[in-house]
Amino acid sequence: MFYFLIILTILVIIHELGHFLTSRLFKVDVEEFGFGFPPRIASFKKNGTTYAINCIPLGGYVKIKGEDGKAEIGDKTNFSNQSIWKRSLIIVAGVTFNIILSFVILSLLFSFGMPTMGDSTEVNQLVQRGATIKSKEIIVNQIIKSSPAEKVLKTDDKIIGFGLPNSFMADIYTIQGFQSFVNMHKGEEIVLKVQRNNKVSDINITPRINVPKGEGAIGMGYTGAILYTFPFGKNFIEAGKYIGQTVNLMFHSIGKAFISIFNFKTVSKEVAGPVGIAVLTGKISKMGSSFFFVFMASLSINLAFMNLLPIPVLDGGKLFFLLIEKIKGSPLNRAIENYATIVGFAFLMLLMVIVTVKDIINLF
Repeated sequence: MFYFLIILTILVIIHELGHFLTSRLFKVDVEEFGFGFPPRIASFKKNGTTYAINCIPLGGYVKIKGEDGKAEIGDKTNFSNQSIWKRSLIIVAGVTFNIILSFVILSLLFSFGMPTMGDSTEVNQLVQRGATIKSKEIIVNQIIKSSPAEKVLKTDDKIIGFGLPNSFMADIYTIQGFQSFVNMHKGEEIVLKVQRNNKVSDINITPRINVPKGEGAIGMGYTGAILYTFPFGKNFIEAGKYIGQTVNLMFHSIGKAFISIFNFKTVSKEVAGPVGIAVLTGKISKMGSSFFFVFMASLSINLAFMNLLPIPVLDGGKLFFLLIEKIKGSPLNRAIENYATIVGFAFLMLLMVIVTVKDIINLF
């Protein structure tokens, strides 16, 4: 939960900072910038803006003067009195800042160490694209009961090397190579170089001779992980590609995702609410900082995409209202806009309840 709150707070604050800075750029007054949600712990006022620190650490908010549609004629500091293009830029700034955050994180990862799951095929593909392979490891994701692994290994352990006692330790190159080594030494003691909680140690283990079907000689489930980099310059290109591919995937799967939410006969793992994301964040944080930051960048892209959906209450809904205003030459009737916002908010709350219930079912 702690890591989930960190990510959520950073992503929401960055989003609101986009609205805040763009409003200031166009000299629109920002009445309040809140860190967390009320009740308020402390606050101070500077340049006409109240900066509040609140009790509930679930992101933040900005209150822009006139965003509720109330405006005095001639007040140039009021949001509602701005031109459509200025209001549009203020609204879309939050999403833009989320994308910028993702781009910065991914650019750094592609420069210093981007993780991915895979084996020799992925390694060859990355090398052909100009990547440098920094490291390869095996991440333990399952421990079989009553197996050799149960006594000495834990889930989320990283196996970075292997060998025989008092002999040369080989690095992980391919999963197949590791499997071959284990199978060649069934009944013999072998040594695994294991990284656990950023500490590396040698662990002795003896693969079983008589292996139960589907369990493996050591008795663990695992996945190959690769850490790779691109030269400076290409890291920015790869970051842009990653964002584009993520948005394209979400665009093509959004319909399926909404259908799965309302399908009560099956519990979908493709869509997660706060509970599911919190659990997933905890698991990913154990895999290492590189996986944690990839997850954070991906979540920031997801937040940006979802915010652009044309649902009243979201940024996309507000942009849709501005589009109607542009077409008809005058603002939408305020009563209609308020009603649509209430309906949109109720719809989002309904979605939140459904995905949260499904998250809890998934846990059990």
